[in-house]
Amino acid sequence: MIDGSTAIATVARPRNRNPLGLLRDHLGFWLLLAVGAAIRLLTMLAYPPALFFSDSWGYISNAFTGHPVSFSYLRPIGYSALIKLLTIPGRDLVQLVAIQHLSGVVLAGLVYVALVRARVARLLALAGAAVILLDGYRITLEQYVMPDTLFTFTLVCAALVIAWGGLSSPDGVAEPSSRRASSAPRMSARRAGLAGLLLAAAIVQREAGLFVAPAFAVYLLSTQIRPRALLAFTVAAALPVLAYAGLYQARLGVFGLSESGGWTLYGRVAAFADCATDAIPRSELLLCETRRERAAHPNAPTWYIWNGSSPALRMFPRAHDYRRSQERANRVLGKFAYRVVLHQPLAYLDATF
Repeated sequence: MIDGSTAIATVARPRNRNPLGLLRDHLGFWLLLAVGAAIRLLTMLAYPPALFFSDSWGYISNAFTGHPVSFSYLRPIGYSALIKLLTIPGRDLVQLVAIQHLSGVVLAGLVYVALVRARVARLLALAGAAVILLDGYRITLEQYVMPDTLFTFTLVCAALVIAWGGLSSPDGVAEPSSRRASSAPRMSARRAGLAGLLLAAAIVQREAGLFVAPAFAVYLLSTQIRPRALLAFTVAAALPVLAYAGLYQARLGVFGLSESGGWTLYGRVAAFADCATDAIPRSELLLCETRRERAAHPNAPTWYIWNGSSPALRMFPRAHDYRRSQERANRVLGKFAYRVVLHQPLAYLDATF
């Protein structure tokens, strides 16, 4: 992992080699850092031990049952494993929340250092750090027992590990863009492997990480990366995820990260599914809606997945209560959603991006 203090020292080396010079050159960032840390401390004091969403209890339950944690049909167990690890020895959620807040501060430092190293204007680099340090929504998320904070931290670290060598020359001297781009192929297999492991760690925290993997692949291929480094990244990213999916199949009989993929995709496409053109079989027509029906409820994936009035829960009323019902519903909803995506790819892309 990239150490923020070392990286800042590397960027600042041509100007100052002493701590006072480093402090003076980056005074604005240190002030922002102090304010952001103070706000986080006040948040922890105001809402002890943590804030909770409905999903929080599932993560906590999975963390403290099973050996070492219990598998869930709803979500991957990566965050639950982190809860168990980061609350040792006393299962104290304050420790978990403190580490989440700390990860937010460190993430701001990494982003600032990366922008400075890339020779972005200092004011813009400060703005990038401020978005992370001072954003109330993000600070609130850090207080929740939810995977978003650590997932984001892991994913950004993976991206920085890949991109770090191409941001600037090692000695801090700015390079022409053509030479900077040519430095990317020199990525070592070790660094590529580390980035792959971090990406895999993000994926087992939240399935959304799977959708980021193609962006990593496209970037690496665009840099003309050496085959050995590309292989290291691919193996390091894929092997842990495949191993997890295999273990999940051994435990629950499904090869995947969870048994909710069909539900998730259905929730995304249900709002625009056109059953007249999507070749929906008669057995799935209960999942279709008219424009009037759609106008009568929120246009949100969570409504389609969790609200008892949604077409899916009218079709499978006890799906979230029993695993076998969940498995059958997930399979049917997944097939329905794939048909919609196949026949309405542009609508799906519009809803996703």
